[in-house]
Amino acid sequence: MALTIFALLSAVAYRGLGAVLNASTRVEQETRKWSEIALAFVNIQQSLSVVVDRPIRDRDGLIGAAFIGVASVRREEDALFVFTRTGFAGHRNALADLQRVGYRVRGDRLEQLIWPVLDQAPATEPHAVQLLAGVASLLPRYVTQDGSRHAAWPLAGQDAVLPVAVEMTLRLTGGEQMTRLFALP
Repeated sequence: MALTIFALLSAVAYRGLGAVLNASTRVEQETRKWSEIALAFVNIQQSLSVVVDRPIRDRDGLIGAAFIGVASVRREEDALFVFTRTGFAGHRNALADLQRVGYRVRGDRLEQLIWPVLDQAPATEPHAVQLLAGVASLLPRYVTQDGSRHAAWPLAGQDAVLPVAVEMTLRLTGGEQMTRLFALP
């Protein structure tokens, strides 16, 4: 009788322990996912907080705006938005210089693009750094002084070189969606 009771208690305890371990694994996965999302947003926020009004020469030798945003990309390797930002304080050489930075969604990954130079030669290609996996889409909107939001930047017939802010809606492959607003200097 005692062995039967002990066996029943052991079975219940084993199932309870299994449930706790499964829940712990799921919590760790969710924590990792949300930490990666937060880090991606911090990266974007830090880059946008040091945007500067410095146009560039593009690969075709044409003058490109300091900040360019498109409503949609034709090719997966194209950036959704690209801008010029200051370098990193306290660094030397290329890290201290002005930088051309962009963001794109390629496959299911959010990537940051970093060009080696501002004024580009025909064969200049950016270096891509993966910020986040599991991304279904990224929809940027560009905010003007009056608060209106636009799908593309620069605006036709406008003198504003930089938007006041960038609003981003990130949708993950799991269905989660979040929107953030980043003010520009």
